[in-house]
Amino acid sequence: MTLVLTDIILLSLGAGLSALILTLPCAFILALVVRRIGFWGRLCLNSFAYLPLVLPPVLTGYLLLLSLGRRSGIGRLFENLTGTSVAFSWMAVVIAVAVMSFPLVYRSILIALIAHGRETEQAAASLGVGKMTILRKITIPGILPGMVIGASLGFAKSLGEFGATMVFAANIPGETQTISLAIYTLLQGGGPTNTILILSMISVTLSLFALMGTEYLSERYHLV
Repeated sequence: MTLVLTDIILLSLGAGLSALILTLPCAFILALVVRRIGFWGRLCLNSFAYLPLVLPPVLTGYLLLLSLGRRSGIGRLFENLTGTSVAFSWMAVVIAVAVMSFPLVYRSILIALIAHGRETEQAAASLGVGKMTILRKITIPGILPGMVIGASLGFAKSLGEFGATMVFAANIPGETQTISLAIYTLLQGGGPTNTILILSMISVTLSLFALMGTEYLSERYHLV
C-alpha cells in the first residue's frame, strides 16, 4: 500500500511539474503579446486564455479528447509516428492539468507585466540596447515574482484537477491515477478510510504550501 501511495503521489507531482514546463513559457509569450503588442484580436485572445476557468472541467476534457484523441487528425498522426496514443496516457494527464492551470499562470504573469510597466525598457531601448537583451535582463527579472506566483498557483491547481483528467486521461492505476482520482476511486469503492485521509492530507498540505508561498510573494512585491 505504501508503494502504491508513493506512485500516486509521484505521478501527481511529476504531472504538475511537467505541466509547468509547458504552461510557463506559453503563458509568458501570450502575456507579452497581449500586453506589449496592440492588434484587433487581442481581446478575443485574452478571453480565450481564461476559458478553462469558466468551462466545466468535464467539457474541457471532452474537447481535449476530440482534439487529441485517436479519432482526431492530430491524435492519429501522433500514434502513427510514435506508436502510442495521447489520450488515456500519462501525457494526457500532463496536458489536462496544463490546460486547466494555464489561466492562473497566465493571469499572474500578465498582472506582473502590468505592474512592471515599460519605462525602464523604453529607456534601455533609447540607449540602443537590443530587444532580446532587454527581455533577458530587464523584463524577465522584473516580472520574476509574478512568474513564481503563477507557477505556484498552477502547481496547486494541478494537484486538485479532476474533471478534465478523468475524461481525457481516464483513471488507470499506476499510469494516470492522480491523487484526486485515487481519492475518488477509494470513496466510490469504499476504500480504507486511513488511505483516503492520508491522500487528502497530502493534497491539502502541498496545496497549502503553494498558496502560502503565493500570498507571501504577492505581499512582498505588492502584486495584490
